[in-house]
Amino acid sequence: MNYIIAIFIGFTIVTSMVQNARLANEISNIQTTVLNFITGLMGISIMFLMSATNLTIYALANKVPFFGYIGGALAVIVVFTSTIIIRKVSIIAASMLMYTGQMLAGFAIDYYRGILFSPYKLIGCVLIISGIYFNAYIDSKNAKNSIGDLVT
Repeated sequence: MNYIIAIFIGFTIVTSMVQNARLANEISNIQTTVLNFITGLMGISIMFLMSATNLTIYALANKVPFFGYIGGALAVIVVFTSTIIIRKVSIIAASMLMYTGQMLAGFAIDYYRGILFSPYKLIGCVLIISGIYFNAYIDSKNAKNSIGDLVT
């Protein structure tokens, strides 16, 4: 079940990035990011009110260490930059490059957490990057060929 949920999350992330990029074509990137987080705040507020969670979370806010708030700041950066990237790179390439970044971050975090490094994960990461470059090379060749067909 966890694997199905992870696949669903991946699907919603890509769909969200595409929708944010479409919205950014109509309004600015900053406005899109703000609207994204306002909508998210409204959604999580409704979920919070509907849950059995009590309001002690607000009393705990001053006890959270500084690094506990970094996730929200990083999420703003992710939404803002992915909105830009999705409009410039194919969705497949952007997804795979972001996945590669996640893998590299995972290597670093696992290292600092004392989890053993797996060379197979590194090989997988290299294969993904190689595939992206190969795909980009084929796409550029196809684009040149189709332009040459139009000229002749």
